Amino acid sequence: MRKLTILTPIPRVVKLQLIMRNWFCAISIELKVITKIMAKSESKGKSKLFIIGNGFDIAFKQPTRYDDLMNYIVDYTINSEDNPIYEFGPYKGSSYKGKHIIIGNIKSEFIKVNLTEKEIFCANKSFFFSELIKNRKINNNWGNIESIYYECLRNNSLRNNVKLINEELDHLKELLLYYLNEIEKKVSINILHSVNNIEHIICSRDWRIKNLDETDMFDSIDFITFNYTSKILKAIVEMKLPITRGVQFKSEIIHIHGKLNDETNPCIVGYGDDNSEVYKNLEERLDYDCLRQFKTKQYLKSTQYHKLLGLLEKSEIHIELIGHSCEMCDKSLLKTIFTHPNVKKIKIDYHSNSDNYFKTVHNISKIIEDNISLREKLEPFPNCHEIKY
Repeated sequence: MRKLTILTPIPRVVKLQLIMRNWFCAISIELKVITKIMAKSESKGKSKLFIIGNGFDIAFKQPTRYDDLMNYIVDYTINSEDNPIYEFGPYKGSSYKGKHIIIGNIKSEFIKVNLTEKEIFCANKSFFFSELIKNRKINNNWGNIESIYYECLRNNSLRNNVKLINEELDHLKELLLYYLNEIEKKVSINILHSVNNIEHIICSRDWRIKNLDETDMFDSIDFITFNYTSKILKAIVEMKLPITRGVQFKSEIIHIHGKLNDETNPCIVGYGDDNSEVYKNLEERLDYDCLRQFKTKQYLKSTQYHKLLGLLEKSEIHIELIGHSCEMCDKSLLKTIFTHPNVKKIKIDYHSNSDNYFKTVHNISKIIEDNISLREKLEPFPNCHEIKY
């Protein structure tokens, strides 16, 4: 005969314990899932931000230095058959033959060309061009034009003098943009991979930080360019970069100083250090002309500055400098970028030798002004790329 098994009822306390254990397990699992989801949503990821300077165009054999502009003005004027020869004087104690500068629809009221010495000179009263020419004779180049403009303002407090200095800078800007437009027309994208290794640096497949895993890939690659030109950078970003990345994605290109022939983003020329004592003294004069050419105010001509702020806020930023020496004429903007809490690393790609790397380090040290932060953010020399051209 079959023996019946009598099930002993589970005490109510034990039942309650089992229910609570299962309940706590379920909550624990849910909390872990929620924590992971929140961590993922709160994680900003990592972004690469390339900062592009004039050295970028120069590495692609583009004659975009101020020296190139001045040489173009002299050659164009001397070789122009429609531009008659005049006799000017006195100059160095005697008269001489020369030409007015007429380029396109631009006629210069400030500078002329001496046909004998094949050089630019000032024929009328001048502060800014006079200092430029003086600087060229001393240093054998046209130097940092925006810094010379700043010095002219500092040394000329009379309102009429300031107005003239601004008119001279406006005229130089007009000549520069005409010239750069002529250069940009001749750009061929066939030169992208044949003249330097910049395309390889930007389009490298290895976007991971060394010794870290796949979660440390950069999520986006964006660009802030200080150049007015755009054709070469646009070709790399739109044609080459998506291929090497293996996915179709859109990088942001911010033309922070404006872009040729773009009415919504006009080109700005001027000085960019609004933290100096000199700037504060100019501000106290309550004269609009004193500050008209400072970049701080000119950034409001377009939406590019606010786009840059948006990029800095979206993720952890790793900066890579290509062709930008970080001079004081851009100090205020670079300080905003370099000292932003999301900026964790700054890599300096250099040309030729370590001296150029350390010159840029020196300039950045005057921008960040905190040596501990400087050492933490700057990539050491062995980790940086040499730009070969």
